[in-house]
Amino acid sequence: MSGDRFLREFYGQRYVHLPGNEARFADLFPWPSINSILRSHRLEHPRLRMILNGTVVPFEDYIELFQNRRKTTIPKLRMASFNSFLRKGATLVLDDVHELHPPISDLAYSLERVLREEVAVNAYVGRGVARGFDVHWDPHEVFAVQVSGSKKWHVYPTSRRWPLYKDVDPNTEPPDVEPTVVNLTAGDVLYLPRGWWHGTVPTGEPSLHLTFGVTPATGIDLLAWLVDEMRHREEFREDLPRFRPVELESHVAKLLRVFADQTGRSTVERFFTHRDTFALARVPSAMPGIYNSQALPDGEDFDIDFCYPRAVLRVGADAVELFADGRRWTFALTAAPLLEQLTGHSRISMRELITRHADRLPAKTIRGLVSLLTVEGLVTIQVRP
Repeated sequence: MSGDRFLREFYGQRYVHLPGNEARFADLFPWPSINSILRSHRLEHPRLRMILNGTVVPFEDYIELFQNRRKTTIPKLRMASFNSFLRKGATLVLDDVHELHPPISDLAYSLERVLREEVAVNAYVGRGVARGFDVHWDPHEVFAVQVSGSKKWHVYPTSRRWPLYKDVDPNTEPPDVEPTVVNLTAGDVLYLPRGWWHGTVPTGEPSLHLTFGVTPATGIDLLAWLVDEMRHREEFREDLPRFRPVELESHVAKLLRVFADQTGRSTVERFFTHRDTFALARVPSAMPGIYNSQALPDGEDFDIDFCYPRAVLRVGADAVELFADGRRWTFALTAAPLLEQLTGHSRISMRELITRHADRLPAKTIRGLVSLLTVEGLVTIQVRP
């Protein structure tokens, strides 16, 4: 399925099951990588947790807390108990695994660039026939990626349209309908819009799947941003004439007119630009290259990572503006194609960048621009081994 078709027909509207080749995600998060994370990271509850028959297993049953010589509390897995729960069919949940495993981070980065919202990834590991989570809904869009094994999903439509994490309706009951049963096997993807109820059932074999969670902006987010925008208007900073009823009515009418004048498509576009401009970087510093006083190494055999997947480019009549990291830069119009190249890809080599833009810019100018972006913290440089 093309990305355009998915965004047009499914995203935020209805679920879709996308079958794939069994080996499709084999290199994304292989079993040895999970073992390595469990062995080499301090994973505190609830970032690491276990679910058995719909109930959270008390972390004290498989995690022991120690204090080091600096009196810092350190969680350690009690491996006998931990393995025992896994054998009983408990589901192991590891939140924000994109922060622990670069291939998942790269995929989340790419998805964030397309969907223009922050992406967080959780891992779910289990086997046997014991269920993990009970039927529930999530306050975000869900992309379930089956890496290994299989899992059966029971999918229900919403019982409340567009439910929120912080809402006025508790939304505690799924609709009284038969669920759609989706058998997710290795290589498959299941997309569920926000608020769609779902539950999972193991199939008796070891299973590993990832969920990519995306939280799009809502009208509530737009209103919250507009409240801050209205601080620029003295009409909204003025006291309400509470004890002058005649003036109060006209004052409120004035506020509504000002508010109406400040809303519209251009306002929404400014909101999205602000939201994207202040989105966090997704690529860390690349050492030891960061210590290079010349910003760039010699030659062309190094890679360039643009750190902000939601950077905004505005190409005008005689200049191009770049918004990222809460800041704005203005460049000559001739830099637009190169900036589009950098912001549209998570990684590109300097050699490829120079080759693609040789007909527009000399290599020296391209290096100068990349050097500036490096100094400004917008890109990182990784020298190939």
